[in-house]
Amino acid sequence: MESHAANRYVSRRGGNDGSACAVASAPCKTIARALAVAQSGDTINVAGEKHRVSLRFDTSTTLALVGGWDPTFATRDPVNRPTVLKGKARKYGTGISDKRVCTIVAELGEAIDLSFDGFAITGGKARATGDVLGDPHFPLNQDGGGGVYAHAAGGTIALTVLRSVITHNKSSVVAGGGLFVGASRGGSAEVTLDRTEISDNQVDYAGGIEAVAAQTGSDPPTSVHVTVVNSIITGNRTEGAAAIFMLGYGGQAVLDLKDSTVTANSNEPEPDEDGEGAIVLNRAVANLTNTVLWGNSLQPAAPGADLQGGDVAVANLDHSDVGDAASIFGGVVNDLGGSVSVNPQLLGFHLASGSPLIDAGACTGAVTDFEGDPRPSGAGCDIGADEFVP
Repeated sequence: MESHAANRYVSRRGGNDGSACAVASAPCKTIARALAVAQSGDTINVAGEKHRVSLRFDTSTTLALVGGWDPTFATRDPVNRPTVLKGKARKYGTGISDKRVCTIVAELGEAIDLSFDGFAITGGKARATGDVLGDPHFPLNQDGGGGVYAHAAGGTIALTVLRSVITHNKSSVVAGGGLFVGASRGGSAEVTLDRTEISDNQVDYAGGIEAVAAQTGSDPPTSVHVTVVNSIITGNRTEGAAAIFMLGYGGQAVLDLKDSTVTANSNEPEPDEDGEGAIVLNRAVANLTNTVLWGNSLQPAAPGADLQGGDVAVANLDHSDVGDAASIFGGVVNDLGGSVSVNPQLLGFHLASGSPLIDAGACTGAVTDFEGDPRPSGAGCDIGADEFVP
């Protein structure tokens, strides 16, 4: 991201009348006001309070939103005092009311670069497809994203979510409960989740994350790249793909899942439908490194409760623990070394003291775990989001 031009400050104790939000002792009251006066490159600092929002970014910009501040903006605790962004209804010209927490649309020639650090994104519900949002219509009816909706419709999106939680969001638009990432019309989207929890989102399909690279007709190439590092995906509930769904619908869809834990997500399909596991790859590539993918449920029981790959999908496993994987319709699972399929002995997302994953991982590029503990904390790095500290 480019260097920040100025700091802006937001607290519910502030005021909006004529405020430029530029002084910590005189913040503006709403994030909407801060966005209205901010320039590309600014940092918007937000006190650790609850804000009802329907944020929308649809022009080229570079912004950093930093939450978890105390009311005076002297100290910051993004883990124990996150800024809560709760979905607020927004009515569009069609008369339809949508309740996404954050909507990002980059059309042809636009470049949007955003980061969110220290937020809880919750209470969102996607009620309308992209065309209703004033967004060039996505070529599939899979553009949900109750928490965050990001569509590179010919433009580029770079989105980073750090030390945050995306939780208790829904979608009535088929898929994508917590986060939807899409690219079409030659667009590209790069999304990075770092030390972030995606939990308890609920939707028909793709509860945690849905990512789709759609390329149709004579459109230029499209790409979606999702990187999840030091993060936890748990408790999401769907009829299929409860944790992550990656689809290369003519375009390139890539998932990098590193030093993370995906567990306790539940899939329960309709009686006349086939069940699908927690992570589903369709014409997509997933690279799992130092990752736990275990203990996800599929009811009724069927192969692939944790991972399913179909339609020329590829999953590359490196020092990862994958419980129940199924390769269907030409999908391939490659073991690059150091991977296992054993009970990780999890206590929540933490490793129990006797876990076989302790010191069993690769330390390449490792610095800290989900909670900020150093990697390694023992003789070697552990597999999963948690580094066991003796």
